Amino acid sequence: MRENCIFINCPFDDDYRPLLRALLFAVCFYGLSPKIASEESDMKSDRLRRIIKLMKSAKYSIHDLSRMCSRAEGEYYRMNMPFELGLDYGLCGQRKSFLIFENNPYKLKIALSDVNGWDVSAHKEEAELIIQEFRKWYVANNHTLSALLKSVSSEAIWVKYNEFQVGLEQYKRENRLKDAEISVAEYISYVQEYFQNG
Repeated sequence: MRENCIFINCPFDDDYRPLLRALLFAVCFYGLSPKIASEESDMKSDRLRRIIKLMKSAKYSIHDLSRMCSRAEGEYYRMNMPFELGLDYGLCGQRKSFLIFENNPYKLKIALSDVNGWDVSAHKEEAELIIQEFRKWYVANNHTLSALLKSVSSEAIWVKYNEFQVGLEQYKRENRLKDAEISVAEYISYVQEYFQNG
């Protein structure tokens, strides 16, 4: 289990992409290495074994359960996210810190009453709010964080994120890249390169 690794369990649909990208930016801002199943494209390996390996490698975990509820008639519930939360907690629960997201406050506990007593954060489908909630949680749970990093507000991270997005849009235009063709791994590499270059 590595101090600088964070496991992220979240949806990968197009509607969630803006939230995921904002979250990944905030994670990388603090120098954390995101571990996310869709980052690896090796289809030969057993997906569940890869996920367990990622869980075990990370001191921190984020589980976004905001897509548990079906949105349209005939649509199935999304069970992967709560399943992975249970797996992660069962494997590593006492040794790591968890951030659980839901869409609206207190809705999750109706469907998953076992999380009563846990602090669950609501992002309300807002990228700025997901950065704010992540910053609040990470600063509270990392006791070795420098005073300088603790002093950076979520608003300052949001401003940097928007600056990064402007640069990314320009890069996409110059290279005729479509947003949908940028993989999670590629996006993470862009963000890390942005921070490495100051």
